[in-house]
Amino acid sequence: MTEPLRKNKCSNIIIISDKNGGEAMGPIHDRGAKKWAGIMLPEHKRLLQALYESPAPYYKSKSEEEKIRHQIMQLVGRDFEVSIDYNPQGTVYVFTGRILCWNAQEQEITLLDGQGECRVLKMLFIQALHIEPDCF
Repeated sequence: MTEPLRKNKCSNIIIISDKNGGEAMGPIHDRGAKKWAGIMLPEHKRLLQALYESPAPYYKSKSEEEKIRHQIMQLVGRDFEVSIDYNPQGTVYVFTGRILCWNAQEQEITLLDGQGECRVLKMLFIQALHIEPDCF
């Protein structure tokens, strides 16, 4: 039978002695970190809750992106009204106007809206492009 455990003063190693004088050493399994991991500050809980409640980002498939890019290429410089669903940070904005130009290098379009303002919209955030069915 083994004798009571004695702890080495220098480290977290327990030395177990048996009747014959043999010793075995093993690490202490400290469960303190696991025990207290579930406690969180209220600020952290609120931040995590806000993160989980925020809308998930919208990702287009390759086919959707190609379809939108094809429509943009056909509408550049033409006098057709388009409506664009634009989602830069979880909120969808709808912009209506004419597409003036397409910058392929920057992957962005310039849209002239009804008030005469030019808006630069990045392709990454364009969710959908709506045009009149009789345009094509």
